[in-house]
Amino acid sequence: MAYASTSGWTAAAEPKESGTLKYYEAAIWEETDSVHLYAFPNDFDPLVDIMNEDMTDAEMIAYREQFAIKKYSEMPEAYTWQRTLFLRTAFEDFADILVSRHPLSEHHFMYSGHGGPGGNLFAGQLAHRDASAFLESWTGSLGRPLGVIDMGGPCAKGSFDDLANFCRYSMYYVASDINNGGVHHGRLDP
Repeated sequence: MAYASTSGWTAAAEPKESGTLKYYEAAIWEETDSVHLYAFPNDFDPLVDIMNEDMTDAEMIAYREQFAIKKYSEMPEAYTWQRTLFLRTAFEDFADILVSRHPLSEHHFMYSGHGGPGGNLFAGQLAHRDASAFLESWTGSLGRPLGVIDMGGPCAKGSFDDLANFCRYSMYYVASDINNGGVHHGRLDP
C-alpha cells in the first residue's frame, strides 16, 4: 500500500472492537522507513480517500495517523541484520503494549502480508531467530502461549521451519501451503 492510502489493509477487520474483541493493526511503511501500531475504532472509515476525492494526501495520512498509538522511525536498510533487530525491537514493544492493555485476554497474531521461508516473518525482513525472540518475549510477558498464530494469508507459511518456529508459541497455528495445495492447522497441547 502507498503510505498516503487509507484503504486496503485497514478494511480487513470489521468490526475493530466489540465487548469481547479488539484488533490492533501494525504496518511496516517502506516509504517512510517506519513501523506503526494502530488502534482503529469501529467508526474508522477505510474508504475515506475514495469517498472524499478532494482530500489531499496529507489529509488522508493525518486521518489514519491519528489512530497510531506507537511509531518507530529510522528503519534501517532492508534485508540487513540492523533491519531485523529494528523490527524485533518494535514488535516486542508493541506486544508489551498489548499485554499491558489486555493482560487477561487471549492474544492472537495474524499476519496477512507476504511470507518468507524458513521461519522468518514480514517477507523475510524479520529473521528466524528474531521472529522466535519476538514471539518468546510476547508469550513470556503474557505468561502463556498465544491463542492462535494465523499465517493463512496469500503466501506459503506452512513449511517445516515455519511450523517449528511458530507452533511452540501458540495453542493453534494456521498457515497456508498453497504451493502444495493445502492449508495446515494444528493444536499445541502444552
